[in-house]
Amino acid sequence: MRGLWKKDLALIGTNRSMLAAVVLVTVLMILAQNYQFVMFYAALMGGFQILGTITYDMANDGMQYLLTLPVTRSQYTAEKYLFGYGFGLALLLFGTVVAFLSAVVTGNPLDPAEMAFTLECALQLLGFLLAAFLPIQFKYGSDNGRVIMCSVFGVAFLCVFAAGKAAESFGIDLEALLIQLQSLGVPVIFAGLAVLLVVVSFISWKISCGILEKKEF
Repeated sequence: MRGLWKKDLALIGTNRSMLAAVVLVTVLMILAQNYQFVMFYAALMGGFQILGTITYDMANDGMQYLLTLPVTRSQYTAEKYLFGYGFGLALLLFGTVVAFLSAVVTGNPLDPAEMAFTLECALQLLGFLLAAFLPIQFKYGSDNGRVIMCSVFGVAFLCVFAAGKAAESFGIDLEALLIQLQSLGVPVIFAGLAVLLVVVSFISWKISCGILEKKEF
């Protein structure tokens, strides 16, 4: 699996303009004291780089060559998940360090608790989005996958909107429910979300494995 990590790093290294753009936006937004946006942006841009490597792997019969290596399809799939989470975390930490150094140099106040909360939220969002989008990428490829991903975003938004309207019609106070949830404490909430993310990621990986096992290259 180490060889797959080296391959994906080399593929991402060929797209230096994208990485340079991520770094530039990160620095500019931090100078504008908008580090919350930067942390989410860096995490998502880093994690979604893995989608491009899948496109490269499947182009020009590349998967036929990869499958001749001593790597199973399930190992290949697992590497994509681990690399996506790992690279997203790396860019997220980069954004966090730059934000901290900027606060130290400029003397702007920075709340460590708020930064830690933003860091945890960005990691959770990255994990759930990769768990949702990687099976789509394996199933439909890059072009059709983008259309499906946009559709997923649209359906998710409509579901949330419909759930809110349904709660109002049944007299359910969502704000009160959120307050009760917050009373559990941030550590408990994030621990629950972390467990849920592990379960969702495992299910997503198994689905991706099933998709890749059935594919012919």
